Formats: sequence, structure tokens, C-alpha cells
Amino acid sequence: MIGRQPDDGVVYKPGTRFYVSWTLLNTGNEIWTVNGVDFVFSAGYQNEDHIVQDFRVNVPRGGKVTVTATFVAPKAPGEYNSFFALMVGSREFCGMRTIFEVRK
Repeated sequence: MIGRQPDDGVVYKPGTRFYVSWTLLNTGNEIWTVNGVDFVFSAGYQNEDHIVQDFRVNVPRGGKVTVTATFVAPKAPGEYNSFFALMVGSREFCGMRTIFEVRK
């Protein structure tokens, strides 16, 4: 991961829709293909999007891609974590996390 927007710790009001984006760099030896690599939710507070999202473009070695998750802040105040990863077959790699807080 070479970037994330927004940073951890942002405070939202209950019911607020927000987005978290990660910019990733393919440092491996293989192309990340639209049919071979998925962006997946793995644990924590679940986002609104599908649990598994396909890439929209192939990402060559040394290439960058931005993946995004859509959230709606829960009604209950507190701190929340969401975890994501890239997946090829059943193998996860490139773990990502976001932490946010909900206050009334």
C-alpha cells in the first residue's frame, strides 16, 4: 500500500456515508488481472459494497491501482475497524485496514 484516504481516526456521525480508498503498487512479478485478483473484505465492520470486488483494469508489474470501499457509519458510537486484502484463488495478500470512530 502506498496511500490511503482518509487517514485512520476520522470521526463520523451515525448514518454518514463515506468512502475509504487505498492506492496499491504491484511489486510482484505477475500482472494483477481483472479475472485473477480480487479486492475482498476480510474482517471487522463490513462495508456496503460486495464482499468481493473485481479489479476494473489489469495492473502490470510496477503499476498502481486504487481500490475503494463504501461505508455507512453504524448507529452505535464507538471505534470500528475494517480489514481488506487482495486475493488470488484462496490466498490473501496485501492486507489493508481502516479505523474510524462514530460519535453522536
